[in-house]
Amino acid sequence: MWDALTVEEAGYTRRAIEALSSKRWARLLLHRVELAGGVTASAKPLLFEVRYAHELLLAGVTPEYERAAGVGNSTVEFRIPGDPEWLVELVSLRESEALRASTHERGSRSARLLWTGSPDRRQSEEGEMIKAEERIVEKVFSSGRPTKFPPPRDGAIHLVLADMRGYLGYGGDEIDYAQMALGEAGVPRERAHDVHCWEKEGKLVPIAGLFEECNPLPAAQLVRERIHFLGFVAEREYREGEIRDTAYHLANPHLFADEDAAERAFLSYPLAPKRRRRR
Repeated sequence: MWDALTVEEAGYTRRAIEALSSKRWARLLLHRVELAGGVTASAKPLLFEVRYAHELLLAGVTPEYERAAGVGNSTVEFRIPGDPEWLVELVSLRESEALRASTHERGSRSARLLWTGSPDRRQSEEGEMIKAEERIVEKVFSSGRPTKFPPPRDGAIHLVLADMRGYLGYGGDEIDYAQMALGEAGVPRERAHDVHCWEKEGKLVPIAGLFEECNPLPAAQLVRERIHFLGFVAEREYREGEIRDTAYHLANPHLFADEDAAERAFLSYPLAPKRRRRR
């Protein structure tokens, strides 16, 4: 289960904490980990922040942690200085109640039954995709108002990076991520059969991506207006460079003139993977 803390995750996170311990900018983060009980399963979202901070350290970056960006009293978790600067917010998707309810134990084995057409629509992959989108938009809209990210300005790029390990119990894949960001249009034609659909007014329609104007979530408009990139990552090995190398980032077509402009902007990100993948 994603909520379990593996030996590999614990070991690598402790090494990351040791490497960050002498850095003044990391003190608040490490203090929060200590208050949360240290390297424990209940602190997994904070441990993800630690490993992300460690990746920045390895990249030679000195970020600011919990930086006010001008939206009320809210803060963005990481400001990465540069030209442009990057404002980065992390979100960890925990196992949902529906996912836990769909898990059936038999002796030492467990099985999850998430399937399209489930009598409880929440206990389906489609329900989990919609829930994931709802969690992501909380990073731009909270308590009925915009939070964290200001309107875009020259010299700043905004990124929400999702820790997907709790999604579907294994993290999903790039097809899921493409649909969450770009909708059906983001899925390659040869994988059209993998597009997730939801019943609406008696018809099955593709679940809309957060960058799509047809997305029914009220906060999705703020995502389109304020977030340059959505990133998705599901660690498996817990090693140096894994977040950098395996994260999948998708550009907001509303904030870039074309794909070349998005690519140029993304290359300024200190954790851009060495091998750039599709979109």
